[in-house]
Amino acid sequence: MAAVAPSGATAMDTTLPLVAASAGPHTALVGFVSGLCLSGLVPFLVPLLVKL
Repeated sequence: MAAVAPSGATAMDTTLPLVAASAGPHTALVGFVSGLCLSGLVPFLVPLLVKL
């Protein structure tokens, strides 16, 4: 998990090869799912935070 958290949403695409090489394929899958969730939340959270 320590390899996935700093990369944030880029764990899904840009830093996925680095995560896979340093932490293994299981952690790469976790990184992909984490990036997918974070990227999916952006369209909902950004307008909500802008209105604050």
